[in-house]
Amino acid sequence: MGELLLCRFKTAETPYYLENYSVNIYSLEELCYCMEQNPYLIEESLFQESFFGWVEKELSAKPLADELRLCGQKAGHPVQAVSLLLEKTAYCNEEAAERILESLSKMQAKSPFESRKIRADRYMEQKKYHRAASEYQKLLSMEEECRENRVFTGNIRHNLGTAYAGLFLFREAADCFLKAYEENGNQVTLHCALACFWYQKDRTDFDAAAKRYSIAEAEKKELTDRLIEAGGKAAAESFAEQVEEWLRQSGGDLLEDGELKKQLYGWKAEYINHCEI
Repeated sequence: MGELLLCRFKTAETPYYLENYSVNIYSLEELCYCMEQNPYLIEESLFQESFFGWVEKELSAKPLADELRLCGQKAGHPVQAVSLLLEKTAYCNEEAAERILESLSKMQAKSPFESRKIRADRYMEQKKYHRAASEYQKLLSMEEECRENRVFTGNIRHNLGTAYAGLFLFREAADCFLKAYEENGNQVTLHCALACFWYQKDRTDFDAAAKRYSIAEAEKKELTDRLIEAGGKAAAESFAEQVEEWLRQSGGDLLEDGELKKQLYGWKAEYINHCEI
């Protein structure tokens, strides 16, 4: 059974949307849960008047809202405001609260560019590819920082390509990987571009890119063999057999409750998570 948590403040009738976490919250305890799960997504922009007003009106907590306003007036990362929330809600034990504040302090010591990079990588780890792609695009728009290290910029572009590939946008992904390769010179990045051309079943672009970047025939064959193997022909055949069995059991009706329907809905939910804005 789950743990029962007594909320110290009123539960809101109208939720507050946490943009970085892509979730509506109805209580400060829910906010603390989000911060505990991923403190790297906490941004100073959270602590603005719209949030303070929500705490004051929806949670009937004007004294706390005023304290948060004072914290929000101070420049820098919102360590003090987060510390105040953790103290007032008593949501976390002392050890968990220290971990959250330590993570925030580390972020505070980093540049805006480094902080955004960490957030983008966290989105990638969570397979929230749409949000990750948005963050990587913002990083690439920071021209001064990007000019300082072309290899690092290429690696960011490589990650952007990976996010696009996770969304099945293979053409966009391939373009990112090719640009990234020209910056970082990493052969893995080039192979990723070729893989994207392969997965969109465009052998013309695959062959053209291999020729443009002087991929030897032996290397090209090795890559195509790996792609065929990665495609999982045996696994696909096994899955096809399983689908046929599910159809047989359901009498061919996909609307019937069963393993095939669960699998399809599972894929749908997974892709929605990848595309979450």
